[in-house]
Amino acid sequence: MHNRTVRAGGTDPYLAGDVLLSRLAVTAWGQRGRLRGGDDFESALLRGAGRVVLFVIRHPLITGTLAGAVWVAVRFGPLALAVAVVWLVGLVVLVRMLWRPGFDWLAARVRRRWRIWTIYDPLWRPTMIFTGLARHLDGVEHVPYRRKVRCTRWADYVVVTLIEGQRPFAFAQVAEHLAHSFRARSCHVQPARDRQGHPVPGHVLLILRRRDPLVNVVAPIDPAGLDELIDTTPPAGDTQPAGDATAGVWA
Repeated sequence: MHNRTVRAGGTDPYLAGDVLLSRLAVTAWGQRGRLRGGDDFESALLRGAGRVVLFVIRHPLITGTLAGAVWVAVRFGPLALAVAVVWLVGLVVLVRMLWRPGFDWLAARVRRRWRIWTIYDPLWRPTMIFTGLARHLDGVEHVPYRRKVRCTRWADYVVVTLIEGQRPFAFAQVAEHLAHSFRARSCHVQPARDRQGHPVPGHVLLILRRRDPLVNVVAPIDPAGLDELIDTTPPAGDTQPAGDATAGVWA
């Protein structure tokens, strides 16, 4: 316990927090076998705290960056944090101008992480359940595992591990449902392949197209220079009607 200044006649909020953490610890130990099925407030709060801890462990770079930003803002003030953000933005712009492959790699990583956080993490399990791709056996839920995600400017490529007894055709049947659920224009199901191009049993590849790369208008070719590329002189021996000099070219 640390020394805390408590207002006369008030309630110590730190003591209330200690009591709540103690109750959560006792609840976790007593219900360690069925925490996933609890519907009460304490179990839900405990699951949320566990997810936060798991997120910190799985994403040390993001959490470290956020912690560093908070530390800079507290230690040096908001102005120093704003200067650091402006410096980072300028660095990214400089990388885009001088080293486009590096910028594309960084943009792909940011795009992939953003899509996972906002689309695939919150929507994957409900989508698998509502489309009938998840199964229950002896009280245990079996959900197809999202193995790998790769994002480009136009589409997401998601490798999925099938559950036991499942076939790729089950995903092909609900491809339209998957496209609508994951905010994509279309979804195509293909066999997953390794680096050598061989099919990988028990895995499928979902190609979720978000944008059409051919929507931009292509400028037409200037027809002024086509006459120089086309030989309009008919071959010797050919007789063409007058005024139809190019007829033999397309025959």
